[in-house]
Amino acid sequence: MWRQTWAEIDLGRLRHNVAVVQAQVGKRVKILASVKANAYGHGVVEVSKALLSVGVHGLGVATIEEAVELRDAGIVAPILCYGALAPGVHEVVAERQIAVSVMNTEEIARLASAARVTGRGVDIHVKVDTGMGRLGVRGEMAFLQVMRAATSTDGVRLRGVYTHFSSADDPLDAQVDETRTQAQELSSLVARAREVGIDVPLVHAANSAAIFRDPQYHFDWVRPGIALYGYHPFSSGHQTVELLPVLSLYTRIVRVADMPPGATVSYGRTFVCEKPEQIATLPIGYADGLPRALSNAGRLDLGGHNVQIAGRVCMDQTMIVTTGLHAKLGDVVRIYGGQEHAHASLADAARQLGTIPYELLCAISSRVPRIYV
Repeated sequence: MWRQTWAEIDLGRLRHNVAVVQAQVGKRVKILASVKANAYGHGVVEVSKALLSVGVHGLGVATIEEAVELRDAGIVAPILCYGALAPGVHEVVAERQIAVSVMNTEEIARLASAARVTGRGVDIHVKVDTGMGRLGVRGEMAFLQVMRAATSTDGVRLRGVYTHFSSADDPLDAQVDETRTQAQELSSLVARAREVGIDVPLVHAANSAAIFRDPQYHFDWVRPGIALYGYHPFSSGHQTVELLPVLSLYTRIVRVADMPPGATVSYGRTFVCEKPEQIATLPIGYADGLPRALSNAGRLDLGGHNVQIAGRVCMDQTMIVTTGLHAKLGDVVRIYGGQEHAHASLADAARQLGTIPYELLCAISSRVPRIYV
């Protein structure tokens, strides 16, 4: 590895988080692990293999390309694509045996046609919009129409019905009624389908937040995402379980310079040395996933010391103040290291930026090597 910036992925912590989720939902409920967006930046193939090795039932992705990458890596476990299907992809779905989300009868017809061409049936899950307003079939009449097509069309196999909660991760004293309303609507639709003789094999709804909010949201499967990677899904409170951050991001010092008073650092000369300062350069920038918004404000960890980003984060480089720390070439700097490291917490950086850990994890680019430990 030539790069002096890298991410370490602790698969032991990943397995720990799976165990926490499984303990929360019980043995009867199966886990469909969300590994979309390159497993939230952790590396989809290695992470998926680790998840499956500890009993995760299947994998959830956002696009068919993500599913094909897993199939190409030799993964044969169930894969469900959450997203809408592009034109012309249906035969690939059938050939690769990728379960897909359907929201209308036209999609079912296209999948049935692909099944006839390839000679392989397609597993489908009917997606219901109960309040997210994003994807899914809305209303009882439309739902029953799709369900009848799903159970009567040759070449497709109805495997499940599901929805997605819009507000389960909001503070517990705020949107709990909305989540309950969505769950009740899903349950009512499933009950209505069964009343008219439509078999519904399984139901799923719970993301990470709903898993820890209330057992009534667990149904038959759960779909954890951020919890698997070690972050609590709630903006505040309800953090009673021990989730361990899986990813740590590191870099090494490549230059150390003594700067006189009045010297400036980085683009726009926004950092001015008010006294003699030692400034170190790191080979990491916003093209690697270190947000430019942390310019002059981000706090990193150098040997247990809290060090400040000096000046603007560049595309490929970032400078830090190391005055008094005797920094030298090759010293390791921790960019993110989980919640246990006070000076390099991704969760704290997310709060500082007014965003969520998901975004910072997904922003770590492909040019940062992942090392699995």
